[in-house]
Amino acid sequence: MREQRVTVAGDFGANTYHLNGLVKKLKEMEPDFEEERKERQAARKLTEKPNARANARTRREQSDGGTE
Repeated sequence: MREQRVTVAGDFGANTYHLNGLVKKLKEMEPDFEEERKERQAARKLTEKPNARANARTRREQSDGGTE
């Protein structure tokens, strides 16, 4: 919400913005952002290692019970 300010001389001053509603919405969404951040960090760790793609595929097949 915008609050228009007026100076002592009656001129228009700088506006003030109240962001309480936005902050409340962002705090409700924060757990989703944290989950995404952890997924990105895990993916980054896998790609930083040599043969990460092959190791991830092997790990996934073992946990899924795959035979490949």
